[in-house]
Amino acid sequence: MVAAPAAGATEPPTAVLTASDHQFYRLAELVVSVARAPPARVDPMLDRRLEHDMTLDEVSTTAVTPQRLPVAESEEMMSLRQEVDRLQALAKDQPGVRDRSWTSG
Repeated sequence: MVAAPAAGATEPPTAVLTASDHQFYRLAELVVSVARAPPARVDPMLDRRLEHDMTLDEVSTTAVTPQRLPVAESEEMMSLRQEVDRLQALAKDQPGVRDRSWTSG
């Protein structure tokens, strides 16, 4: 809003900021400061997944962490357990192995 000049005044009109205008001004300052120095990326993988999302629904769907299996049931954990079992069986068959305290059997 611009204040109307008083009758006969030669000064240029001055801007009168309301509380709402002041909030928008502070928001604009924040936007400009972020544009000049963007924050450091915390999760680059999430940033890549969000690159092509255009709507709020797409962003919220992408940003929500997917349901994960418990660690004990994950494919990778099962594969690692099988590998450990295989290596333990191989170590038991080796004649020069002295300390077998780390094996489960």
